[in-house]
Formats: sequence, structure tokens, C-alpha cells
Amino acid sequence: MKKNEQITTEQLLLTIHTICPNAIIFEGFNDCIVGINISMPNYTNVVYSKVLIAQKLMDNDYDVIDAIKFFYDKFSSTKFDASVEPIFIEDNKYEINYN
Repeated sequence: MKKNEQITTEQLLLTIHTICPNAIIFEGFNDCIVGINISMPNYTNVVYSKVLIAQKLMDNDYDVIDAIKFFYDKFSSTKFDASVEPIFIEDNKYEINYN
């Protein structure tokens, strides 16, 4: 795999399982994975998009408040070993139109 190469979710999961079989992967949220962070020594963290998680929950009939509560209850408040702890990023993209 090359730096910044576009790969499928299945290829990314295979890479994660190969490099770090103990990495934390949340069932049902594979399409919310945006990458992996590999650092020394032996740290492999799956990187999730908070925006994609919230969107997935709202697509499944959660309102905004319930989606936020679900995220913090299921993902954010759980403690993991730092070497495999998931990383959650806020990947908001803004478009500014001055016209």
C-alpha cells in the first residue's frame, strides 16, 4: 500500500487485521473507518470519522441528540489499551461562498 492510496473498506480491514490483529474495530461501523495510524512501538490505531458515525446513526433513525449520546456512550467513554485505542477525528468540511 502506498501513502494516500485509495483502497476499499475490505482492503483496509485486511490491512488492519494483518498489521495489528488486536486493533479495535466496531462492528457495523466499518464504512466509518477513514484510515489507520501506525506509530512506534507497536501502536496501530483505527481512525474513525465522527461525522460518518453520526451520519450512519441518523440514517438509522437516530435524531442528532440520540446519535451524539450513542457515540459518547458506546465509543468515546470506553477505555482501551493505548496501543490499539481507536482515534476519532472531526473531519468537517466547510464551503464558504462569499457571493
